[in-house]
Amino acid sequence: MKKDIMLCFLSDVKRSREGGISVAEYQNIGAKKDCHTTNESAVRYLLCGGHAQVDSLSHLFLVRTQMVAGPIVGYEDAEGRGWTHYGYFLHRISDVVPNVEDIAESIDFDEQAPIEENMDTLIEVASSVRRYAQNVRRDDPTAEIVLHVDCTGGLRNASMILIALMRLVQYERIAIGKVIYSNYHAHRVEEVMPLYAFFDLVAGAEEFVRHGEVSVLRDYFRAREKSPALERLLAAMHGFAEELTLCHYGELRTAIVELRHRIEAFSDESSASISAEAVQSDNLMRQMLVRIREDYSTILTEKVDDIALIGWCIDRGFLQQSITFFTERVPELLVDSGFLRLKPEYQENFLACLEKDPMHRNAGFYLVNEYRGEKLPSEEFHKVQTAWRDARRKFLCAFRAETTADEIFAFADGAMRNTPQFRLGDAQRMCDVFMWLSQMLREEDNLALRDTPIGKAFLGRVRTPYINARRPKKSKTGQGNAEQSEVWDALMAQNNRSVVMKLGKFLGKNALETDLDQIFSDIAWMPVVRRMGEGGFTVRDNALAERILRQYFAVKDERNHTSHARAETGRPGIEELTALMRSALADIRRACGGEVYGNA
Repeated sequence: MKKDIMLCFLSDVKRSREGGISVAEYQNIGAKKDCHTTNESAVRYLLCGGHAQVDSLSHLFLVRTQMVAGPIVGYEDAEGRGWTHYGYFLHRISDVVPNVEDIAESIDFDEQAPIEENMDTLIEVASSVRRYAQNVRRDDPTAEIVLHVDCTGGLRNASMILIALMRLVQYERIAIGKVIYSNYHAHRVEEVMPLYAFFDLVAGAEEFVRHGEVSVLRDYFRAREKSPALERLLAAMHGFAEELTLCHYGELRTAIVELRHRIEAFSDESSASISAEAVQSDNLMRQMLVRIREDYSTILTEKVDDIALIGWCIDRGFLQQSITFFTERVPELLVDSGFLRLKPEYQENFLACLEKDPMHRNAGFYLVNEYRGEKLPSEEFHKVQTAWRDARRKFLCAFRAETTADEIFAFADGAMRNTPQFRLGDAQRMCDVFMWLSQMLREEDNLALRDTPIGKAFLGRVRTPYINARRPKKSKTGQGNAEQSEVWDALMAQNNRSVVMKLGKFLGKNALETDLDQIFSDIAWMPVVRRMGEGGFTVRDNALAERILRQYFAVKDERNHTSHARAETGRPGIEELTALMRSALADIRRACGGEVYGNA
């Protein structure tokens, strides 16, 4: 079902010198050409004009000033009746809108109030349209609602108010139909939708500049004649927008080259042999291209600059794209520039490992992230691991329901404070488990806690070592399985507090350290330390390389978390993450450009 509705900013009724109503004749409004009010001509054009596409109106939204709501001073009709400006307008259109009294909704506008206060009226009009649309769609969710707008009447700023209203109601899935202006001097009603649509052109260009999106621009030009050069340019812009959204680096690089080529070709294209409308479309796009060229200048270079591309994405808030390109491209940039080089003695082994890589990653990425040509000293690792395991067991033995979240996080944060070369393998998991254990101790009868992801994972990891610890030492393989399972089932039949107390006692005193590593967290070398020590490569500047790799792995870690949609708190915020990448890009630019001091 289609519902045609109309919005008018009403003008007052004008008087003739003789004292009657001033009459104007319009040529394109149907058989009845004499109009007594300005807005009357627009209604008649919409319903009766030669290009009328509207059979009837379902609702009228009429904005009226205090003057329009008041009487036509000194006027009486032939029957001696006085009229308000508003009432006279309704009377004049009643022959083409027979139910006008039922469908007209007036909204009062104080012409004396400052424009800031009249913003409330603007919001009220939009709210009235929205309420009408909601009522219609309550009965018919698929209803098509089309708003037609008369821009003729009202105060000098009425046209700006109406434009703002049209933009507002479009957010309610209300289509804009005819935008009409009554040209008194030409005695014609004109459609000014192309002028209104110009705002879509500007909005579309801004959308492409700020967000890399081209849908609004394509919608604007879809209804217009275009030159072949403009068609190709819009296709290139669309290709760029798609590849940017999909984060396909190779395809995006190709799309950037194509976009640059099409912009240059469009600027040089002759306007000969195309229609006047196509020439106008080209000229409109040329106006927009000035800003587009300026904002895309850093990436529309003769050779695509990956560092500039990542920075461009950061500047426009394309966080996922910037993280993805940063993670994928930085290793290859460091290797291709010669800042980071594989040691010759590992060349043959590296190529063999790379060929076996099941993910088929490029050589730069594989070298920086995966290849292990050398080994870090195991003695230092075992020393720190032993100290961590002792601290973990002490914390576990002292753990109580009263242990606070702050104490849990402080334990995790301070675990490797004096050993900066190491980190906890999964600090977040360990904190989550301790928080869950604390909740289990407090909520004895809340069995649903055991079915949470953290609860299921913890109980799944602890079940086997708990059962094995109670298996008779001399039992043969396969014997006593049922009896041992009954031990676990009996434990699970108890309340939460009893379960945690017994498991806590077992973990604190009898569990193997390797089991605790799996249940809570082991330690690991810091990624940058591991890569610098095991990667089998040399760098031109150790300090700069360590800083870049530290930043790189921090960003990569964030990408891994966002890619797996883990519901974690404490992750870096957007500002922190973008600042980290900006800082890293400056260092990477120095490294790849050879601006380094070298190793001592």
